Amino acid sequence: VGRVDVGLVYNPTPAPAIELAPLLEEHLCLIGPRPGRREASTVPMRELPRYPLIMPARPNAIRTLVEARLAGLGLRPQVTLEVDAIGAIVDLVAEGLGYAILSRRALPEGAAPGALTARPIVRPTLKSALAIAVSAQRPATPLQKACVELVAALVPKVFASR
Repeated sequence: VGRVDVGLVYNPTPAPAIELAPLLEEHLCLIGPRPGRREASTVPMRELPRYPLIMPARPNAIRTLVEARLAGLGLRPQVTLEVDAIGAIVDLVAEGLGYAILSRRALPEGAAPGALTARPIVRPTLKSALAIAVSAQRPATPLQKACVELVAALVPKVFASR
């Protein structure tokens, strides 16, 4: 603790040594092939264990969040492949090897229409939070303060443009 001036962290756990400033929240979706006519456009969280998932290895923030939320319902995800690169996960999903739980932004911009869809996870919704973390144990330098202000201004714009 205290070795990094500024950090961007997903789904942070509050700690006395760290000050957190929320930047944005993203709804997580089940990424997969377009659902059939009989399937809903959303996926209830309780149904996630029925899908073979391609997920990053622990301690990835989304993996940890999904496992914790499902555990709260007495359920476990069915992880069939562990892949740490988001682009590779999306490629494997596009090849029909499973599903992913990611934000809608993970879908490639130039993909063929209808190749993959992002179905929001509901009842309850599943959101991933991004925050700026700074040390609560030492005073911020002027450079650190300027960096935090710049990141706080730019990150929401970058995420909104996608």
